[in-house]
Amino acid sequence: MPAKTLILLALLLALSAPAQAQSPGGAFALENGDGMTVTDRDFQGRFLLVLFGDTNSPWQSPSALFNAARALAMLGVAPARLQAIFIAADPPDTVSRYATLFSPDIIGLSGSTSAINQAIVAYHADPSYAPCFYLMGPDGQFIATLPADAPADMLAARLSALMSQGG
Repeated sequence: MPAKTLILLALLLALSAPAQAQSPGGAFALENGDGMTVTDRDFQGRFLLVLFGDTNSPWQSPSALFNAARALAMLGVAPARLQAIFIAADPPDTVSRYATLFSPDIIGLSGSTSAINQAIVAYHADPSYAPCFYLMGPDGQFIATLPADAPADMLAARLSALMSQGG
């Protein structure tokens, strides 16, 4: 390819790329199983472990929630320091009951299609494909994504390391 074509191609790519990629995370307003609105601001000052999923998934969400529950137990971290939330498009009471089947320390949240879509977009999530955990810092800023299929001991070790660095 001639140099002029390569330069033009590079320029076009640079102009079409976003100026700065935005990190996952952001504002959300969802509903818990008691019908109360829960927002991202309710978790200020705590680490937040976020998982998007589906209560009807035969393997992805249950496996991830099981490993998250075990990792939280291994860490021995109180929800006052690290809160895990599970966001799904089912009725809020269903999502809440489902999450607490794995641990009473995991909060299940849902909401209108619009509210869930807003959270999905903010977190750059695709719950239908390779779900992951999003770890947010006490200041609400994104720290890392963690594979949702990670074994509990590996998840606990990674969470411990990241939390000691970021908070």
